[in-house]
Amino acid sequence: MLKPQGFKPETFMSIVRWKLVNMLRDAGNILDHTYGYITKFNRIALDLEKSHSTDAFVIAGGTMQERSSVNF
Repeated sequence: MLKPQGFKPETFMSIVRWKLVNMLRDAGNILDHTYGYITKFNRIALDLEKSHSTDAFVIAGGTMQERSSVNF
């Protein structure tokens, strides 16, 4: 008998993401979310290197602001 497998990590994160978004909205919060392909498009349009801190900068609406040299 095969042992049942859980969700793939991507599927699990998608379920958790929407659950969190809906819970926050139901609690009266105003929020917006984005997708990786949008972040990638914006990062490339700004000619920025790929990193977690650069993606956070782009998601937060960064364009030409001065940035710290510390990368995580």
